[in-house]
Amino acid sequence: MLLPPSGKEKGKYLMAKKQPVLKRNGRHMEPGILVDQQIREARELGWLKIDPFHDEDLEPATYDLRVGNIAVVSTIPKPIDLREKPLLTIEPYASALLQTDEIIELSSKIVGRLGPRSN
Repeated sequence: MLLPPSGKEKGKYLMAKKQPVLKRNGRHMEPGILVDQQIREARELGWLKIDPFHDEDLEPATYDLRVGNIAVVSTIPKPIDLREKPLLTIEPYASALLQTDEIIELSSKIVGRLGPRSN
């Protein structure tokens, strides 16, 4: 949110301070990455839905999604059923999209970020 110029700041715009994103029982959660307890609280408030939710996939500041049954690779014309071919090879410069077992729903109060993980 931009604030209009005033006084000495004439001709400049200032960024407004970000407001807390989540509020529960008078307690604020500041903008940023949610830690595991905040992820649990966001789920309790209905701001984050993960179905199915597996407690063992909740990490200190992430939730690990499970690979689903379908993959699409940019160098292969048809989707791949990972139940039939569980090992997926991605050639150099190719990209792949993987279906997850989970369905994620986010309220307008939070934003999600999807990042790669390797074992």
